[in-house]
Amino acid sequence: MNDRIVDEIVARLRERYGSLAAPRFGFVQEMMTADPYASLVQRLIDDFDCQDETEPNDDVSFGYLLTNRRGAWVLRVSMVGPYAVLLRLRDGGVADVVESGGAGITEDERRLLRALKTEGIRALGRETLDEPISLALSNTSPGKVRVFQALFTDTDVLPWDRCAAATR
Repeated sequence: MNDRIVDEIVARLRERYGSLAAPRFGFVQEMMTADPYASLVQRLIDDFDCQDETEPNDDVSFGYLLTNRRGAWVLRVSMVGPYAVLLRLRDGGVADVVESGGAGITEDERRLLRALKTEGIRALGRETLDEPISLALSNTSPGKVRVFQALFTDTDVLPWDRCAAATR
């Protein structure tokens, strides 16, 4: 694990939320109004059908369902800092974290990762996303919050865990 990236993320969490023990979420509405990733979305709609799935009550990220004739992905871009997660959707809703240089990465996924990099956004890998963070959230039990929930959406189960449990 790269402790440097986790330390950077924790610093951004403290800056954005104000407190990890009693976080403030006012930045969500501010970021939705500012629409800081409009240029990224413009870049994406050339190659993908891009549907905004941001849920302002639980998300601290912009969520996009991206589809084309070759596949479907969920892209989440954090409102906390310049971080993203790209999830590959497969049959049955199974989600895999797409990582640069990962096994089976497609040309569409390379294009998405390049677009993020061009915009100055870092796509995080699963190892980083699984790191525990001591942030108080409403939907995630204390002690179970991971980087994914802190940066993207307050959900009690991580997308790759939810899908793994559903396929058992």
